This record gives sequence, C-alpha cells and structure tokens, in this order.
Amino acid sequence: MSKINKILLFRLMLLLLISFMFTGEVYSQNSLSYKANQGNYQYSDAQYYYNIIKDGSKYKLTDPKNRNVLQKEYDTIIKNAHFIKTVIGDSITIYRCSTLKKIKLHNTQQAYFVRDGLEVLTKKGAQYYDNSISKIDNFPYIELFKCGTVYSETYRLKQDSKTKKYSLNIEKGDFGATTRQLTLELKGLPDNIEELSFLNDKTYLTKSINNDYNPHPLLIKATKNGKDGMYTYNLEDVIYPKKQKTKKREIYTIDTVTRDTIYVPELLEYAYFFNKKGTIAFKEVLPIVYNQIQQNTNTGLIYLYKDNKIGLYPKHMSTSFSVFDEKTTSFYKITKNEKKGWLDIKTFKEYYFD
Repeated sequence: MSKINKILLFRLMLLLLISFMFTGEVYSQNSLSYKANQGNYQYSDAQYYYNIIKDGSKYKLTDPKNRNVLQKEYDTIIKNAHFIKTVIGDSITIYRCSTLKKIKLHNTQQAYFVRDGLEVLTKKGAQYYDNSISKIDNFPYIELFKCGTVYSETYRLKQDSKTKKYSLNIEKGDFGATTRQLTLELKGLPDNIEELSFLNDKTYLTKSINNDYNPHPLLIKATKNGKDGMYTYNLEDVIYPKKQKTKKREIYTIDTVTRDTIYVPELLEYAYFFNKKGTIAFKEVLPIVYNQIQQNTNTGLIYLYKDNKIGLYPKHMSTSFSVFDEKTTSFYKITKNEKKGWLDIKTFKEYYFD
C-alpha cells in the first residue's frame, strides 16, 4: 500500500470514528446532551414530508407516494414540526410528527400546539406539556425585539372644556412619523356622560404590530351614574364638510435674463401631512348598565362585570360566570349556575365533566 493510500485510509477511519462519537451522543436519549436539548432533537422536518389531503368531507395524512400513513380518515388534521393532531367527532389523538407514534393523553377534550409542546384539556383539567410530554407550569418567557419604526395608529379622546363636547383625534404614521391626521366631532352619545375612554381606561392608545393584543380602538367605553356601557364607530361613515370652491390664481413671473414669461404653480399647504376634519356618529354596542367593562392587558379579553357575575364580550355578554379563573392561555376554570367546568376561549366552548 502506497504512502498516499495509507494517509487516505487513516483520514477515512478518523472521520468514521468522529462521526460515530457524535452520532452516539446526539441520538442517545439517555445522554445529558439529549435531555438538555430535547426540543431541538424532537424537531422534525417530517411536517414537510407529509401532506394533508382532503378526500370528500374527510382528511388523510399521506406520504410522497400518496399512502395513507395513519390508515384512517379524519374530520380534521393539524400538524407542526413536533406533533400531529387528528379529530374524529369528539375524539382527539396526538401523534409524534417524527415517528408517527401515538402520544398517550387520556380523555383529551381539546389540545393546542404551543411552541414545541402542548396545551391540553382533559377531564382532569388543563395542563401544559413540554416536548417530552412532561407536565410543566408554563413555557419560558420569550422577550421579542420590538421595532420602533413600524406603521402605527394613535387614538386620542378629547373634551372641550367649554362646550363639553367630545372629539376623537386619529394619527397614522410610518417609520415613527405622523403622516395623516383625522379629527372627528362625536355624535350619538347620551347626555351627561361622566367619562369617555378606551378599554384601557385611558383617553389614548396606540395600535401597531408591536401590540401583544388587539386594543380595539373602535370600541369606546362610556361611564354614566357609575355604570359602564360600550359604543363603536365606523370610519367609513365619517361625514366631511363640503369643500368651498375657490378660484385659482394664475401667477406668472418674468425671467430677468431671458425675459420669458414663467408660470408659477400654487404650492400645496400639506404636501406630506394631511389633516382632515369631520363628524362621526357613535352606535351603542352595550347599554350603560355594567358595573365595569375592562380589557385584560395580558390576554386581550374584554371582561363585563355585573351583579357579581362575569361575562365576556362579544361571546358571553349575559354575565353568567360566578368564577372565571385562567389556568392556561386557552382554558379557564368557570362556575356557571353553580356548575363547575371549563371554557375554551379560542372557541368559547364550555366543558362540564360532572
């Protein structure tokens, strides 16, 4: 064997040895490396390998050869990089995406994907699970960078100190600068209102993609005699004053060198900044009968309080919950008509297991 061949053989053996060492470490589920980084190792590109195919009113999961890999048809199939969720009637099953192995979760009523884990409601209650299907209290907080130059809208409610009339000022801008402004006189509000505010209990709010939830700038809270109600408006219904026609002045000047006559166009007052004024009619959404209307700044849910009961806008406005406690992001403990159960705030479906 020549010297060159010996060197090549040595390099090949060394490469195989290194590959074996790393492979054994990475894919050994008993290793510390695997346990510390299980979220990475359980990630699978199998979600791109499998396809969800509609067959009539049902769905099936197929591979590139169009084989039904789960050997069933379902009402619903949802998948991500970690899990596959199938639904037949009220029966929900979760599979590992990388292996198609069924995950044992007894009496599953509803389940949602959360990052690399699951949020599950069973007859025993609501629970988070990490990627290894171990119970956890919550997922680690992720701090996201927020850009300061995104498109944004700012809303301000103002009251004239003399006339006591309210107005709404809306500013819209790009890259941190205001480019459009709209001032609206408000119509349709009841007399003797004590306070007018947004759902954040303030007279101003900002809406952009940086918001963690929808602040609902089109919903306005009115307070009268210690009670709250809700009003809304539609910007498509704004009435603008008719513009008065003015005769354009034709301005000319004489060039001092050529003695030519030059036309000078009128300058626009607001070339890059537009300020419009108009009126808008408010419409009642909820009567002024609630003890309090408030939006949760963490979840974005709009709570309605009345007679020591709780309701939710817009799905549960009857204020029928005597207990309404968050357990997970989607599932809340409830008591309604002295009956204990759970509410899924994604679907607003109520579950009672007793």
